Amino acid sequence: MTMSGGSGSTRLAPRPRPTDDEQIEPEAISPEHATFVAIGVLLTVAVIATGL
Repeated sequence: MTMSGGSGSTRLAPRPRPTDDEQIEPEAISPEHATFVAIGVLLTVAVIATGL
């Protein structure tokens, strides 16, 4: 059996490069996202520390 759709069908087009007079606005990070990232970092450090 073969899967339809093929690889590479969902590739995104490259973004145009900003010019010198354009400001790149950073995206805001939600508190929930920051919390999950912090928990992930803490768990990773804990696993590495207990493994050493």
